[in-house]
Amino acid sequence: MQKPQRLPSDHSDINESFSDVFETHLTDWSYAITFGLRSVRPDEPHKYNSQERMPLAQAKALAVLMLRNIRRYEQAAGIDIDLPRDVLEKLQIPQEDWQLFREPLDLDGPVTP
Repeated sequence: MQKPQRLPSDHSDINESFSDVFETHLTDWSYAITFGLRSVRPDEPHKYNSQERMPLAQAKALAVLMLRNIRRYEQAAGIDIDLPRDVLEKLQIPQEDWQLFREPLDLDGPVTP
């Protein structure tokens, strides 16, 4: 018996947007990421435009795939994407956590699921 072929994914109805600010929300059951645009004026709040919610297992898999894909891109391009220390501090990302992007990583795995 032949395995049915998977049809190509249809992304034609997806709204695309740019984000330069985000918030994360964790509950006992799910993880949510809210995306938006940073205000250019100090007297205006950031404007959030979308939120993605997912089960915790999916969020964990997404984090691993994003790390792998970004590391693969950096390696292919011969660059190192970095953040200034003050940005890391504002995001409350300790330097040790940021070093995860520096540690050896098995890049032979799949690029995307």
